[in-house]
Amino acid sequence: MHHQDSAAGIRRTCVDVFGERLGPQIAALARPGFPLIPARDDRPPVGRCRLGGPALLEPGTPWPDHKGVPLNLLAVLDTDALAPWLAHEDLPVRPGLLNFFHQYEADGALGYSIARGAGRVIPADPHLAAPVPAPEEVTAFAAVALHARPAITLPQMLGHTCDPVLADLDFGDLTGAGPEWKGDPADHVARILGPVYGLLDGAGAPYVDDRPHLCLDQAFGWMPFLNPRWLHTHSGKGHRHLLTLSSNETWQWAHGDGHLHFMIPEEALRAGDFSQVLVDVDAG
Repeated sequence: MHHQDSAAGIRRTCVDVFGERLGPQIAALARPGFPLIPARDDRPPVGRCRLGGPALLEPGTPWPDHKGVPLNLLAVLDTDALAPWLAHEDLPVRPGLLNFFHQYEADGALGYSIARGAGRVIPADPHLAAPVPAPEEVTAFAAVALHARPAITLPQMLGHTCDPVLADLDFGDLTGAGPEWKGDPADHVARILGPVYGLLDGAGAPYVDDRPHLCLDQAFGWMPFLNPRWLHTHSGKGHRHLLTLSSNETWQWAHGDGHLHFMIPEEALRAGDFSQVLVDVDAG
């Protein structure tokens, strides 16, 4: 199933909530994504997607480090398995396997930076890649196979900060509109999208998940948890979300309630240049 098959359902949902003017504009922002959950009998692994375990690297690829300290392998995404649900702009160059690395200290504190090097994403040809165990001085996390359920994502809001893409909507004449539209109309749209319509299933209905709201791991789509610092630094535009990992019993970001985000400039994604990936952390 391709996410474009769900376009009509998404459009109906958005029109029902936001009306004939704003609804189609918001529906056009929809991006396919994948909530990631541990695989089990009723939700099988998707390709070679997993958390932890050995890296899957091509022969001769060095284990990445930051300032001489080897990084931790956090996750592997199998983009060949995910590609049927993604549009060309979401995955213009199919990289095969993506290995996600970051520095993680044994005491649970995170040494992080949005500068290049502290986090790395290394692609690998799935026909050439082989398991590479972590160096002895690095914490090796247990491998957890992942089920990736296709979903539709829309822009989000965090606190009083909404995704700046919503400010570009054509709101038309709001004269006579209700009090909820006073002030910044983009904020009002974001408040509706955030708690209910930030994540939709393939039919355009709110996505239902049995995990706590702040325990979502997600590949692609819109960033599931906005980071005000990220939006301030990068204007929230011109980047694509690759992966968000939430704090769990294995790793804790930002003192245990945060999320680790891997983003890439759109130009770099189109070129397949994953050396330009940016990494940031927010507090839940």
